[in-house]
Amino acid sequence: MSSPEYLYLIAKPVGRETELIRAESLALTGTWPDELGIAVSNRFTDTARGAYVLANVEILLSVSSEITLDLLYQQICQLGLQGHNFCVRIIKRPKKIPLSFDQFEVANQIGVRIDGPANLSKPEMEFWLIITPKRFWFGLKRSISDKQWTHFNKRPHTTSSSLPSRIARAMVNLTANPGDRLLDPCCGTGTILLEGANMGLQVFGCDLNLKMKEATRKNLAHFGLSGAVALADARQISSTTFGHPFNAIVTDLPYGISLVKDEERDRQILANIRMLAPRATFVSARDLSQDLENLGYQIETIVQVPKHDRFVRQVFVTRSVSG
Repeated sequence: MSSPEYLYLIAKPVGRETELIRAESLALTGTWPDELGIAVSNRFTDTARGAYVLANVEILLSVSSEITLDLLYQQICQLGLQGHNFCVRIIKRPKKIPLSFDQFEVANQIGVRIDGPANLSKPEMEFWLIITPKRFWFGLKRSISDKQWTHFNKRPHTTSSSLPSRIARAMVNLTANPGDRLLDPCCGTGTILLEGANMGLQVFGCDLNLKMKEATRKNLAHFGLSGAVALADARQISSTTFGHPFNAIVTDLPYGISLVKDEERDRQILANIRMLAPRATFVSARDLSQDLENLGYQIETIVQVPKHDRFVRQVFVTRSVSG
């Protein structure tokens, strides 16, 4: 029996966050999305954690969109599907694709070919027919993004330079695996820690500013999330700061008005934390490539995330090189 394939619906890769969308798709699904925001992979990923990876559908049938609806129904019937409290949903990519048929009637016709009771208001199972200009994809929805980042954007404590929650979630997905211990050594108001904790990671943060440290603690508590937060300088912390090593580091390096001073501070931070975790992702307003390479980091990916025409966040996904 062949292994299942999964279709992932991705936020359409256009606009300022195109590179980040593609990078998260590759990290979570193992492949790039196409121009419609569709990625097909034999890797299973729970997309509840996704920032731009929105849904996972186990593919049961994939056919040309040029076949007749009767043939589509016949092939779905041959699958011998059973459902309990299920529904059938029609998903169009692109959303404005013109249809020559009534999509609600199609959903109904598919539904009558699945054994078991339907439940349109509170379904326990969802069968999706994904319609594109070239193909019909039919499958069982396995997971969808919880989109919790939309709530974290409304956290009670924030600053004007705080990282947007959706970008923070994508950064965690580029770096950490389920169950990891995640450190943010420059946690600010805790945007990254909120995302990590929501995904079920063990999160740890520190900041040398007492006000920021308390803001992080309060933000975590506001959403009922747990994490350890310390008042500490990222240039001096060690594996003993929280009592054990970490699997991943994700941090938004602080911005400042004194470029020379800030560059030296960044180098000291990067040098100090290099051996605290094997994987690390940094966001900065400047190019860190040379500093990272000089300090022994292996750069895997660099992602450009423009905020506006004159300010571009640069995301560096790295691994530490032993020695």
